[in-house]
Amino acid sequence: MLINTLKYLRIGNISLVVLVFLSVQYALLPYLGKSSLLSFGDTLLIIFSLACITTFGNLQNDAKDKITDKINRPNKSVFYQQNVYFIQPKFYWTLGVFGVALGFFVSFKNAAFLGASIFLLAILCLHSYNVLFKKILLLGNIIVSFLVGLIVLLPLFFLEADIFFYESNPIVWTYFFVFFFINLQREIIKDIQDRRGDHKIQAKTFVLVVGIERTKKLLLVLQSIGVLSMILLYFLFFPKSVAGFIYLFILCIIYLFVLFETQRKTSIINWSKISSYYKLLLLMGSLSLVGFYFS
Repeated sequence: MLINTLKYLRIGNISLVVLVFLSVQYALLPYLGKSSLLSFGDTLLIIFSLACITTFGNLQNDAKDKITDKINRPNKSVFYQQNVYFIQPKFYWTLGVFGVALGFFVSFKNAAFLGASIFLLAILCLHSYNVLFKKILLLGNIIVSFLVGLIVLLPLFFLEADIFFYESNPIVWTYFFVFFFINLQREIIKDIQDRRGDHKIQAKTFVLVVGIERTKKLLLVLQSIGVLSMILLYFLFFPKSVAGFIYLFILCIIYLFVLFETQRKTSIINWSKISSYYKLLLLMGSLSLVGFYFS
């Protein structure tokens, strides 16, 4: 029961969000010579805020997907039938509002007023995605991927004696775009996985509008950009070392493997397996930030 609960509450996704935030906060920013306003207690509150807002988005998404999940993910559908309180609006909205309130508290406590806007933007984007944009051609995919990339930028809103929009470092923006492009590809893969259920509700996802073969061509373009972005990130910004080069090599091998897998004959592609490889890419991308701590 506990394992299923953690699985369907997306504990892996929440952990990834926290890992990215902490890696930027305690590894990348010190490497760039930046000092944060956040105390250890403030950081814990931000982590809890991110966990609440992320869980809000996940549960509202699942509540809106009750029809499609009966086709695409029947086990999840059964879980929520047995634990219906998780997808009750009062429950997930309480989590979301509490998460935003925590973010506001930390932001105003540190006079980081722009930081407060990020938490509000996050919950508004998640709600808009779940209610309006999720099944609209690429728009929902772009919104979610933007929010994933935004986690990289969040710590920059809490810098001492610094103005985010004028002092941000290009390495942070490069990481933002890498995370954005990787997650955008994963969102498109998930739409391919869910096409049977989405077809039932007449959703206008990219794969249903243009077909799988054209979707695979778009993925090829995005994957090529992703590989090139990682190589660019390493050679322009990352501290040069044998370990760093080996890490980049492994990342590129995984990415190229995924690229070739998605271009195989459609009938033999395991889309669920490919989605898992994208999770691995996101995890390894997050861990690469930790390398700055040792530089």
